[in-house]
Amino acid sequence: MKEKAGRERSGAGVKDSFEAEVHGYTWNLLRLSAAAAMAALAIHLGGIVLKGDASAFDAALMRALRTPGDLMAIGGPRFERIMRDVTALGSFGVAAMLVGAVGGYLSMSGRWICARALLAIPVGGWLLSNAIKVAIARPRPDVVPMLVTVSDASMPSGHTMMATVLYFTLAGLIAMRTDNVRLHRLAFICALVLTIAVGLSRVYLGVHWPTDVLAAVALGAAWTAAGLRLLTK
Repeated sequence: MKEKAGRERSGAGVKDSFEAEVHGYTWNLLRLSAAAAMAALAIHLGGIVLKGDASAFDAALMRALRTPGDLMAIGGPRFERIMRDVTALGSFGVAAMLVGAVGGYLSMSGRWICARALLAIPVGGWLLSNAIKVAIARPRPDVVPMLVTVSDASMPSGHTMMATVLYFTLAGLIAMRTDNVRLHRLAFICALVLTIAVGLSRVYLGVHWPTDVLAAVALGAAWTAAGLRLLTK
């Protein structure tokens, strides 16, 4: 009886620790979401107040990544190729391969809760992003030449949204399985760096306003936080 009670207390302690990890990680995501939303709002309102144009600061930031006069991409053809590679990290194809590979491993290992979260959060985020694109129907930027071909609406950035929900979900699943604080920070920082890199690549390539990227981060982080709280119980 005592041994059984000890196992029950141990199991309860592990569950409480896991829930605490989920709670702490999702709060960090909500802070990131709020920061991105406030930055987007500041750029939007700043353009209205100071320039009389909501897209004025958006346009200025995009031009800052181009050479004056001819508006060619800074860094030359080699750097442009690098940014094309970086932007692919937020593509549906790369996300599908990662979710399939990691999700398959988690399923075969019997970690069904993690596999479910890894599938549902990115897929749901992708659907949400596309629905908002259709609803808002913001035109693509026309202040600099686009370096890749796009056809859908602009807000939010689909690549940035996918990077946010995918990499922060992966980082969250890693963080929730260990008490190592350094590993928690490393996972979060890696996800953040990948998300920022994809977002910057979309602005660099001329296919998104900076506020599209910030809106995607804000929405994606909040979506991931909600998904992790609901799906890892």
